[in-house]
Amino acid sequence: MTRILRILVWVASVLAVVGVSTLGFRTALSPLPATAVETEVMSLASRLGHTGAAYDEPTEAHPASVMPGLPIAALVLMDTFGHQVWLIRMLTLLALLGVAGIVASIVHVETENATLAIAAPALTLAGYVALGGQPGLASPEPMMLALVLAGFLSLRTIPGAWGAAIAAVLVSVACFTDQGAVAFAAAGILYLALEGHRRVAGYVLMLGVLGGGGYVFLSHLFGPWFNFYAFEIPIRSMEFAPDRLIGFVGRELVGTLGALTLATVLAFALPPQPWRGPGGLWLCLCVAALGAGLVATQGSAGSTGAALTCVAALGLVGPMALKYVTGHLAAWPGSNRFGGEGVMFTALVLQFVALLARLSPLHLLTGS
Repeated sequence: MTRILRILVWVASVLAVVGVSTLGFRTALSPLPATAVETEVMSLASRLGHTGAAYDEPTEAHPASVMPGLPIAALVLMDTFGHQVWLIRMLTLLALLGVAGIVASIVHVETENATLAIAAPALTLAGYVALGGQPGLASPEPMMLALVLAGFLSLRTIPGAWGAAIAAVLVSVACFTDQGAVAFAAAGILYLALEGHRRVAGYVLMLGVLGGGGYVFLSHLFGPWFNFYAFEIPIRSMEFAPDRLIGFVGRELVGTLGALTLATVLAFALPPQPWRGPGGLWLCLCVAALGAGLVATQGSAGSTGAALTCVAALGLVGPMALKYVTGHLAAWPGSNRFGGEGVMFTALVLQFVALLARLSPLHLLTGS
């Protein structure tokens, strides 16, 4: 039975990755009209290329808040391939697939389990679509999250000051790609402080120099309208909406992502404190992502923009938590390792079923 369940997890994972990737490429290359974010990114990239001053007085009543990271990356491609919307869509899709790849690498490093390493990115991609994300359409979140995950992986695997410095550089760049990265920058500080690492001083110093100094530099370079796009638009969009907050927790976290959420919560009951040790970095990241997702529900755009960060965090931490919880239970007298693996694979299969209940495989393959 354990072997059958493992095969089911692999089949579901491969289908999810192939389905979401296919949907993403079809959407990116389709003649769909540009979204508000895509239009703003292309406009900013065009102004950067011609005048060097990206941010100007908005012509619309409710412009999209876009940081300079994605437009600068788009400008590099547009100089070679022309002013085409599919370029920034493909850039975003590659960043999304990069997020899935980094999630797989992290889970494999932490668990040394190939099945969990393939299930984690598959759950991330499928969960992103199930929660309303649209792979193939341009948005800054995938690039931001790819930078954050790469930075945290550096912090986890590279010892000493070099790991902290690389992480701070990548997280700082992520902050200028999407404002939500600020929560992850704080999560890195929290983890290093809890661990009592001497690296916390270097990490904070590098963040201050690159983040604070970069903000001052961009404010002088782009003028006051940069501050308007970076801060005033997101702040103005905030509104007290408890129904959206409860709906996000109830429908998305507890409902659609219930198995991953429950496993993460149960991990707090394990005798080794989960926020201690090297693996505590990922729990701090998960808390930051969920906090950012809850805040995003109070914005006028709802929680779709933060869907990727929440799903990626739970897709990363959830499988690891399942392994630790079931492994702890299997260590009790009368239990065995294979029984624990069977429960773990059953939970993963049920999670895939819950995601497919929100989104049919036909939709994944056709985008209809």
